[in-house]
Amino acid sequence: MIMKRGAGACKKARKIDRGRSAGDYGQRRPGPIAARPLQSRFCAGPALSAWCSASTWFAPDMSLSRTSRQSDPSPPRVGGVCYLNAVPLLRYLGDSIPAENIVYDVPSRLADRMARGELDVAVVPSLHAFRDPSTIVLSDACIAAQDVARSVILFSRVPLDRIATLALDAGSRSSAALVRILLAELHGIRPRTRDLPLDEDLAHVPEDAVLLIGDRAMLCRPAGFPHVWDVGAMWHGWTGLPFVFALWIARPGVDRAYWGPRFAAARDRGVARLREIALEAAENLGLPFPTCYDYLSRNLHFRLGEAEKAALDRFGELLAKHGFVPSGVHLDYDCADSR
Repeated sequence: MIMKRGAGACKKARKIDRGRSAGDYGQRRPGPIAARPLQSRFCAGPALSAWCSASTWFAPDMSLSRTSRQSDPSPPRVGGVCYLNAVPLLRYLGDSIPAENIVYDVPSRLADRMARGELDVAVVPSLHAFRDPSTIVLSDACIAAQDVARSVILFSRVPLDRIATLALDAGSRSSAALVRILLAELHGIRPRTRDLPLDEDLAHVPEDAVLLIGDRAMLCRPAGFPHVWDVGAMWHGWTGLPFVFALWIARPGVDRAYWGPRFAAARDRGVARLREIALEAAENLGLPFPTCYDYLSRNLHFRLGEAEKAALDRFGELLAKHGFVPSGVHLDYDCADSR
């Protein structure tokens, strides 16, 4: 099923400042990193792959009263991302979705579960929405960055135009495709790639560069990689657009008119309580509170507006151009309230 293009047509991308190299966009100054309680968990051992099932601090508040009527549809099976960036979307789902209907995993695995029919709704990488056009965009709740994303980072031993081998975080799909597109478009290179397992020790990565996403990207800085690039900033510097990393996608048969507003309302409540979420994140992740709060309130935003639709359209075109998805697939944004 090929969706028709929504009202958010692609705006003309902003041209790169010719006085500045395209590769300069997104570069971060390395700087020292203080010791963090969970750094070893995410950077040097197998514990990351079990983190989603072992920790529940990011889960919805199930103390909320959930009232249901006989006429209400059965709640869908929901997949939630177990990273800090998804907490504003998940925290207040508890008044609509029972706990037993929600599972947590990294984005790529949630996309796989959706493809296998194990989930009805999930926060999945935006690439997956183009890869399976039978799915629908459920609401205008998303995970996006206007510029610097802070949690999608490319670490490199060499300058960007010299990267020959690249390890890609196995939790990623959209970000993995995005960085390969950027390297091809901006530098004309197509490195040899492999998936970086969630439990692989970063100290032993042999590739020229490694892409990390989510909490691991914020907690880790692998040794020997002096060049540090924010992939969201690279995209924005090239296109002038935000980037939508993930969004709520539903399988056919899910009542979008009923569930879409409820998922959007849960997002609204989460965004209104970012300070509270950041305080919990600081305690559970071992990051400073200002880092967590700035990340949620300044680096990220959670509403799919016209600029985000234009960014998705542009990303979809590039995905097709580089062979990641079929051509001619456009997302249906009719569900998205662009307030």
